[in-house]
Amino acid sequence: AAAADAIERGAVATFCELLDARPLQHVGAALALALGSIAAADDESANAVAVGGGLLTMARSTLVGGRRLTSLPALSAARAGLAKGLAKCTHYPTLADLMAELPLPTQAASAPAATSGSTDAEVHSALLLALAGAFAKNGNHRLDFMRRSLLVRAQGAQNGDKKLEEALGKLNASFPGQMVKASQDPDYEQTLL
Repeated sequence: AAAADAIERGAVATFCELLDARPLQHVGAALALALGSIAAADDESANAVAVGGGLLTMARSTLVGGRRLTSLPALSAARAGLAKGLAKCTHYPTLADLMAELPLPTQAASAPAATSGSTDAEVHSALLLALAGAFAKNGNHRLDFMRRSLLVRAQGAQNGDKKLEEALGKLNASFPGQMVKASQDPDYEQTLL
């Protein structure tokens, strides 16, 4: 009830504006954690935060590219907020955009450990699980996911920790086996011929 009330009163837009204003790192992390808590209240709240741009703004202002937080406590709090927000989200357009924007472990292999995408396994696991939930709710999104090469991109999670690999397994279970094999092996089509 409190989350729905906060959403109704415009909290998502307010938090997004504050995050877009590039606050101090600890303030941005606190905002991400609070917005994640609103989204974690229930499925409806998670999807309302996603539709309102909250999840994308959280990721873009704390975890992605030049705006990535460098303070480890702030980064940890921001990760926790985003993971909490993703836990109940099934809004496919937002989840797909996050999948396209967040660096995966394979893309960050040459980055130092403190800034490597692989340190975000908690967020990536939550994202993969949320996508699996979105596909369970509406399987028609799978074709778009394939066309955008996001299933191929998701396979980068194979290089992550055990939790990330398990989440990838659940995502892969949403697709026919041949689609998964084709996304894992660029020469798979030739194997079939």
